[in-house]
Amino acid sequence: MQFSKITFLLGALPFTFAAYGAAGASSASNVVTPSSTTSTSPSDPTHTILVGAGGQLTFSPNETKADVNTTLEFHFYAKTHSVAQAAFASPCQGSGFFSGPITTTGTEANASVFSVLVNDTKPIWFYCGYPGHCESGMVGAVNVNATDNKKTLAKFSLAAKALDSDATTNLKGIVGGTLAPLKAESGSGTSSSTGASSATGTAASASATGSSAADVTTVGWVTFGGAVVIVGLLGM
Repeated sequence: MQFSKITFLLGALPFTFAAYGAAGASSASNVVTPSSTTSTSPSDPTHTILVGAGGQLTFSPNETKADVNTTLEFHFYAKTHSVAQAAFASPCQGSGFFSGPITTTGTEANASVFSVLVNDTKPIWFYCGYPGHCESGMVGAVNVNATDNKKTLAKFSLAAKALDSDATTNLKGIVGGTLAPLKAESGSGTSSSTGASSATGTAASASATGSSAADVTTVGWVTFGGAVVIVGLLGM
């Protein structure tokens, strides 16, 4: 692994260093019960997707229908997970948005969420970038074409599981989305999509910019207590 340049803007101390590879899936004691069903309505302004809830290597829901100009909002659970976009033909190979690795402690979701604005209705394929998770079938999709039997979530998952355990490669830094604290006033577990970067069904077209602000969150290899802005994380 190679480290890229990391720029820190610290709002508070202390901070501690924690390796991305030092934490895996959490224990099943997490009270959150993940679901593999699709989201309720494509027109919902925000589509909440739980990452690793209940200590399981799953996205919940793992398949979502989302209209244009709605937001995908990823909520992270213990221990270390990420979300990255890939092409259907190349599971576990980052080529679109990437949250960077997020480490969470306890049974509650991380204080920060990763938001991606949907700007077309083409299928979007994604996976967890933690080593070995994608290869275990931790993948998901948005706007899968129900009439295309050659490109289904089940086949995407099988292709990921067929890879070697160290096949995952991720982009550097936070790409194509916004990592920020969940807005307390939302009440329903969703946050505003304002400022969220966008994603299309073409993985390589995602923006190569991103920002992060966290409340006791591990982003990359660094854990902070306080506000954080990070540009540029790590390469795998």
